[in-house]
Amino acid sequence: MNLVFSTSELAPRERLPALQEAVSEAFLPVGIAPIGPAREAGRFHGAVMAHRFDGLAVARFSGSSIAAVRTSRHIDASHSDDYLVALHTKGLARATQDGREITLRPGDLSLLDSARPYTIELVNAGPFEHLAYRVPRVALEARSDGLHRALAAPVRAGSDAGGLASEYLLRLAAPNWRTPLAESSPLIETGLDLLVTALFAATGVPVASGSRQTQMLARVKRHALAHLGTPDLSPVSAAEALYISPRQLHRLFAREQTTFGAWTREQRLRRCRRDLADERLAELSISQIARRWGYRSGAHFTRAFSSRFGVAPRDFRRGVRPSH
Repeated sequence: MNLVFSTSELAPRERLPALQEAVSEAFLPVGIAPIGPAREAGRFHGAVMAHRFDGLAVARFSGSSIAAVRTSRHIDASHSDDYLVALHTKGLARATQDGREITLRPGDLSLLDSARPYTIELVNAGPFEHLAYRVPRVALEARSDGLHRALAAPVRAGSDAGGLASEYLLRLAAPNWRTPLAESSPLIETGLDLLVTALFAATGVPVASGSRQTQMLARVKRHALAHLGTPDLSPVSAAEALYISPRQLHRLFAREQTTFGAWTREQRLRRCRRDLADERLAELSISQIARRWGYRSGAHFTRAFSSRFGVAPRDFRRGVRPSH
């Protein structure tokens, strides 16, 4: 979904609810409140441009100073499980999550967890400008299991790694981006690699030992994520695609005390659960959603989903949730 929205043509009383609705539907459910002089009648205005490509959602925000608050209610209403990359471009951003408070200046960035409450204030004497990426959790966690240690920490534009990541992510989200979607994937993967490297450099999180094996495991996971909808995805097909032996592949997953099959099954089920909860996909049947994520048999999918989440897919779609 692409969105270009501005409150400039709306009556003052309509601006805030219209902006909040646009942001929540096109990017991420949040509560928005004007702060400072913007609270005065007629002075609030805002704009957002949002689009999606290759699994990412990107939004550019601007306008009067605001506070964006994500609560448990917003989290329950979400259809996704993502990290949020906050990249500030004009004014100041003050973010709070899990008791950590940070201030971002133009070019600085930080990683927030959209599955946990947070507040971010975007302030400036004039209009602020802010860029945000919504990145699927698995896309970053495939690169490292230490990301929780880098949450709500400032990555400064003046640092080497931070400057590289900031400039790259700004360019990747530019409105005049012309690279066809089919050719964007390698560029996006490079951007996410830069982001994780910058986060670790800024927070002092050590790079995991056995980096060659870690990098190879990340490659295998990225390949699997890109082919989850292929029923024939297997350890053998993944190993062949990456020019390693099936035995090597099994050893890589054994380091995380899991298997390729178990990891892949979890990723498929999580995507099916996300799609079943998404009202925008209500026209798709349960079997169609199962097939789009690689399940040949509807009965097999129902058994796997029920076993994993404690509720049948049909009941989950109706809003029934397990009591435990």
